[in-house]
Amino acid sequence: MNAVLERPQQIAEIKIKTNEIIDLAPQILRQRLRMEGNYSIQVDGDTVSRYLNKLSELLGMEITHGPEIQNDAEIINPIHKGFEGIMMMSGASTHAYTWELGNFFSIDVYSCKSYDMSAILEFTKMFFEVTRLRYQPTNSRDGTNNLTFDNNHVEKMAKSNIFDLAPKILRQRTRIEGTYVIDIRKDTLKKYMVELSEFLGMHITHGPVIQNDAEIVSNPIHVGFKGVMMWAESGTHAYTWEKEKFFLIDVYSCSLYNTKMVLEFTRNFFQATTIGYEATHSRNGPNNLTIMPISWIAYMENKKIPYVLVRYFFISFHF
Repeated sequence: MNAVLERPQQIAEIKIKTNEIIDLAPQILRQRLRMEGNYSIQVDGDTVSRYLNKLSELLGMEITHGPEIQNDAEIINPIHKGFEGIMMMSGASTHAYTWELGNFFSIDVYSCKSYDMSAILEFTKMFFEVTRLRYQPTNSRDGTNNLTFDNNHVEKMAKSNIFDLAPKILRQRTRIEGTYVIDIRKDTLKKYMVELSEFLGMHITHGPVIQNDAEIVSNPIHVGFKGVMMWAESGTHAYTWEKEKFFLIDVYSCSLYNTKMVLEFTRNFFQATTIGYEATHSRNGPNNLTIMPISWIAYMENKKIPYVLVRYFFISFHF
């Protein structure tokens, strides 16, 4: 790392100057596709369930839990009336959310097995008869989001601006990656997820469901635990890798929460030696969208905190 900070107030300056990319677990593939868009079909719980089942077939991954579909977000705020679906697969998981307001959807496909992102995009566009779509492809093996699409996608990307497809719907997300020193079992991960919910004041409506099936991915490096949990406010999923002592947490909510508190809670629970995060918030910044860079934070003795940043972007276009 290029810089060590003695005083926290120097962090902003170092983040601007530093452009090094650090992968805390280069042996572990993490591939994710986040999609947000507007649909033109009638959507109910069965629709979301059919989408998730067909998605698993397209991915060629066995379903190990779900799809679990709920329609409870409206108990927090009527604006969030819609459906939420989760599904666990061998070495992967998917969260899908739909809102009646604006015919809006948000889908996250995460896997430690490689898959064709462009095929998932095309399938999603056709299934929901999408009128507008933005997406964020990330792949740990590419460094940042260096995924190549065909010329047609690139052309559309170049002609479009980043904007919020649902400005009335709050979406806040924090993705955390780090290394830990504690011994993690099923009960450990379940305890983290339950206590995180209580800490943030979220209402659990399903789960936590914890599985130890990542080893099915035909690579022993993926042995560990994964968990999914639904909140009335949205949900979270978590992964741990036993050999690498590595964890990944994804917190997604339609209710405001304090990102720093999530980071500190997670750091303390896992006794993290190194931790990094990506924070996104639909209400921040120009065009109502801010994608904050990943900030890798190495927690060391004497409060020395080296920062390194990685940039991620959303790609948006009309049809």
